[in-house]
Amino acid sequence: MSNTPTAIVTGGSRGIGKEVASLLSKMGASVVVCSRTQREIDSVVKEIRRMTSEEEWDKTIDTNLKGAFLCTKAVLPSMIQNRSGVIINVSSGAGKTGFPELSAYCASKFGMIGLTESLAWEVGNYGIRVMAISPGEVDTKMQEDVDPGYYRNNKHEMLKSKTVAEKILEMMIFEERRYHNGQSIEIG
Repeated sequence: MSNTPTAIVTGGSRGIGKEVASLLSKMGASVVVCSRTQREIDSVVKEIRRMTSEEEWDKTIDTNLKGAFLCTKAVLPSMIQNRSGVIINVSSGAGKTGFPELSAYCASKFGMIGLTESLAWEVGNYGIRVMAISPGEVDTKMQEDVDPGYYRNNKHEMLKSKTVAEKILEMMIFEERRYHNGQSIEIG
């Protein structure tokens, strides 16, 4: 038998009930949300499920931060041997400012900036430049998946992927070294 507490929250789709359901879920309880309409229940359940679980935390950190570390680890010996190279890590505006309900994502992107700055110090003497780009909201499938309604209403104001790609190329090949080693460039 499970030791996980179960809570039934009536009026759980709005106001105080919704906040109680959310807090109980964050504390690890199994939450049953009761409301007058199924649509309201579904909305709260969807919101609660989006909260960062340990599994989601690990997946996000592994993908966003550990993935960059492993890629860097794979190419760095060759770059050091050739005494040249450029590494551009993709962080986010969420790597500079925390946002509610995105703790794991923000932590991974804050970590990306830390990785960038530290690595720049570690390999700068080998002629290797390491920088990060921190775009704001970008019109991508991932952005749409996070919040379809918000995406639909705001996609016309979001950066285009091509704009971010052009900035990355500029950072990589800019001969005048406009961007210094370890810098995180915000684009928004």
